[in-house]
Amino acid sequence: LKLLNSRGVTIIIVSHDLDAIWGEINRVILMEKGKIKFDGEKNQLLKQIDEFNKDYKFVPHYIDVLYKNNLLKGNEELVNTKAEAIAILKHEYMRCKSGE
Repeated sequence: LKLLNSRGVTIIIVSHDLDAIWGEINRVILMEKGKIKFDGEKNQLLKQIDEFNKDYKFVPHYIDVLYKNNLLKGNEELVNTKAEAIAILKHEYMRCKSGE
């Protein structure tokens, strides 16, 4: 997918498994009962997570962990993969452990 996308090929993926595809996508179209609720960049969606997360379980589990621990705000642009989310969690753990 990355190779095709790097060559300018548009790829449309329809999935309910955002954990599996979050690192591969740039744009999200969130739909409910055939109506578009959101259409835009995935990081813009994360900036509006309060609005959508209460009604929809739309983000991957690792992003939800950041959200529930108040670690997502300000990091929306940094969270494209599970590894990046884990790095933020590790950084916060080390910060708390050192007493900052």
